[in-house]
Amino acid sequence: MSRNVGRLTGEREPQNQEAPPVGPVEFVIPTEFVDLPSKGAFYPEGHPLHNADSIEIKEMTAKEEDILTNTSLIKKGIVFDRLMASVVINKETSPESLLVGDRNAIIMATRISGYGSEYVTKVTCPLCLNSGKNTYDLMEIRDSNWEREVEECGAVLSEGLFEITLPRSQVSVKARPINGYDEKALSKLGEADAVTGQLKRFIVEVDGQRDRKYITQFIENMPARDAKYLRTVYKKITPNLDFEQDYECDKCGYEARLEVRLSPDFFWFE
Repeated sequence: MSRNVGRLTGEREPQNQEAPPVGPVEFVIPTEFVDLPSKGAFYPEGHPLHNADSIEIKEMTAKEEDILTNTSLIKKGIVFDRLMASVVINKETSPESLLVGDRNAIIMATRISGYGSEYVTKVTCPLCLNSGKNTYDLMEIRDSNWEREVEECGAVLSEGLFEITLPRSQVSVKARPINGYDEKALSKLGEADAVTGQLKRFIVEVDGQRDRKYITQFIENMPARDAKYLRTVYKKITPNLDFEQDYECDKCGYEARLEVRLSPDFFWFE
């Protein structure tokens, strides 16, 4: 009302009024929904991703670049955990509790949003050992068709567990997909415990028995044929991304399907 009075009477308003304070600039960071390879089928009730087929993340910013270049986080092996904690919108979602395949999907989507889908990295030819650069198109990476693999391998999915019958002993084993906590524990194992340590992380039941001592004893005495079969089938049926892409050596012409490796330098151009 006071401003209108001045206009109607012809009186000029005071010119020395202080400008209103300017608040902090608010930026709207774009977000996207990332499809989860697991489709939420293996998370327990109460977990933010229980039966969820996607997760919302924000686009990479300079803040995430700081995380990726933090040598302390890289040495501790937690740089990707911090990255995911920063980009995932729902802060109740613990990065360590995410299944490995879902973690990989988030990392892949974050890399593409930050630096694009072209990834140039050094590759050593498995045949002639020539080291050269290879270009991968990250947009070509798709979910592994784990549901089809479950059917083809004769496994059974029930209540978030895979039931697999071993060929040599005919023992029924139930297993679960590993998560970030498991991955961290496995990275600390020595070569002597690599095989049994992995089996102990994902096997939760043997012939109806869930006693950990019983399971450990079975694993340590499992026929090698069964152990190899279980590891092979488990890799096929676990929800993940299919990282294999075509490779051709520019020196000897060797052609193969090689996996794109995820490491901190995965986010940087050479």
